[in-house]
Amino acid sequence: MQVSDLKEICEKRVGHFKSYAKLSTDEVENLEKEIGHKFPEDYREFLMTYGCVESGSEEILGFGGPRYLDMVNTRNELISSPLLNFPDNLCPICRDGFGNYDCLRLSNGMADVAWWVHDGNGYIHEIIAPSFSVWLDDFCEQAMQ
Repeated sequence: MQVSDLKEICEKRVGHFKSYAKLSTDEVENLEKEIGHKFPEDYREFLMTYGCVESGSEEILGFGGPRYLDMVNTRNELISSPLLNFPDNLCPICRDGFGNYDCLRLSNGMADVAWWVHDGNGYIHEIIAPSFSVWLDDFCEQAMQ
């Protein structure tokens, strides 16, 4: 699946899709500077195509929408909590409603997706996808269930 197919797939499977401000290349680069890590190309494409997304009860965090969908704000809140020990190289992209997050695990412009557990003292429970694109495929498949 291509990032650009997300809207059509979500509307078809869930019947609801809302995206917010599309980011420019400069805005994405400014976000990367702010967090100190480069995003993988597929997540950059997502930010420049959608910003952030709501589909049914599911959400994909990004930038340019409401505060609760703001990845940088969510990341900063997690990092600032001394009890959580949230790793600096993680960027939350989806919450499960119980305080846990699917996160991009960033390293030199590459990223897999990890499931971060809030009560595990910074513990990454498992790698759940080798890339944002693969994770997005799974997101769309789960949205139709």
